[in-house]
Amino acid sequence: MNERYVLEALQKGVTQAVQNSDYDTTPVKYLGRVFTPPDQGHWLELIYIPNNPTNEFWDTSKTYRGVLRLLFFEIANNEGSYGLLEKAENISNYFTKGVKLSDESENVIVNITENANVMNVLEEDSKLLVPVSIRYSFFGA
Repeated sequence: MNERYVLEALQKGVTQAVQNSDYDTTPVKYLGRVFTPPDQGHWLELIYIPNNPTNEFWDTSKTYRGVLRLLFFEIANNEGSYGLLEKAENISNYFTKGVKLSDESENVIVNITENANVMNVLEEDSKLLVPVSIRYSFFGA
C-alpha cells in the first residue's frame, strides 16, 4: 500500500520542481499516462526504480527506497547540448539531500537521501537526453 503513496509523493515533487523552475511550462510524462512528445522543444519523462530491502525487521515494518530517474529530452536543433543541461540542472536543483516530499493526503513523507545527480548528455536518434538520478527512502511501519 505504501508504494503507491511513495510514487505519488515523488511525482508530486516533480510537479513542484517544474513549477519552481525557470522552465515551468516543461511538459512531463508521468507514469501510466498517455503522452505525445512535442515536435520541437523539450520534455521530461519519469522512471520509477524501487529497490526495497527485504527481511530487515521482525515485524511488518519496511524501508522503501530506490531511485526516481528523470529523463530530460530535447529535439536536436543544432544548438548544442548546453541548453538541455541547464534545463535539467535548473529543475533538478529542487531535489537536494534532506528535502521531504509527501503524497496528497500526507500518508508518507519521502526523504531525498542525496542531491540529484545530473548525468552527461546522450544522443538518441534526433533527440538529446540528460538522465538525472534522485535517490529516496521512506520508513513505513
